[in-house]
Amino acid sequence: MSKNEKELIKLGLLHNQLVESLKGALLGVQVGFFLAASILYDIKTKKTYRGEDLSYEWTWKEFCERPDLPIPGRSPESRRRCADALVRIHKFYMIDKKYNQKLLAPIGWTKLEMIIPFCEKATDISTIEDWIERARSLSINNLKAEMINEGGETFANVNCQHENEALLWYCPKCGLKSEQPMNIKHRGITIKF
Repeated sequence: MSKNEKELIKLGLLHNQLVESLKGALLGVQVGFFLAASILYDIKTKKTYRGEDLSYEWTWKEFCERPDLPIPGRSPESRRRCADALVRIHKFYMIDKKYNQKLLAPIGWTKLEMIIPFCEKATDISTIEDWIERARSLSINNLKAEMINEGGETFANVNCQHENEALLWYCPKCGLKSEQPMNIKHRGITIKF
C-alpha cells in the first residue's frame, strides 16, 4: 500500500468519525424541539404562565410573546403559533401515539406539524406511517403538494390553526386588501372581487 493510499484511508477514518459526531450533534439539536414541546405542553395545559406575575393575570398568548424566550418566529403572533405547533406535536406524537422522538426528530417539527391533520384522520397505523415516511423523504414543498393531492384542499386550509379567521379580498395588481367584497377602478380597469 502506498503512502498516498494510507493517508487517504486515515483521512477516510477521520471523516467517518467527524460525520458520526455531526450526526450526533444535529440529532441532539433536533431532539431538543421535542424537549421544548414537552415543556410548552406542560406550561399550556397546567396554565403555569398564570403564576408569572401575581399582580397580573397572564395569558398563554402573552407568555409566548415574552422577548426572553427563544421561541422561533418574527412576530409575537408567529411565536405563539410556533409554540402552539410544538404543543400539538407533543400531544399527538408523544402522548397520543407514543412515538420514539429519536426516530421523528430528523424529520423536523415543521413537517411533523404539517401532517398532523392527515394523521388524525387516519383510520389505521399504516396511513400514519405512510405520512411520516413522506415527511421524512420529501422536501417541504413536495410534502405540501402531496397534501394538496390527498386532501383536495390548499395547504393553508389543511393546516390552518388560526383562532380568528376572516375572509380577505385582495387585488393582485395594487395589493389593496379589504374584509369586504369590493369593486375598484385600477388603472382604468374595473376589478371585481
